[in-house]
Amino acid sequence: MTEKETDISNDSRMEIPDYAIEAIARSLLPIIQTYYESESGKQELAEWQAKQLKLCK
Repeated sequence: MTEKETDISNDSRMEIPDYAIEAIARSLLPIIQTYYESESGKQELAEWQAKQLKLCK
C-alpha cells in the first residue's frame, strides 16, 4: 500500500457516536467469530500468521 492509500481521513467532518460504532461491532462480531472457527478461516489465519513471522525475521 502506498502512503496515500493508508491515509485515512474524515473529510466529511461527520461525528459517529460511540453507540453506533458499538452497535455495528456487536452485529459483526458473531459473523467474524463464526468465520474464524471454520476450516477456511483457520487456514487463512494460519497463512497470515506464517506471513507475519517471515516479515518479523
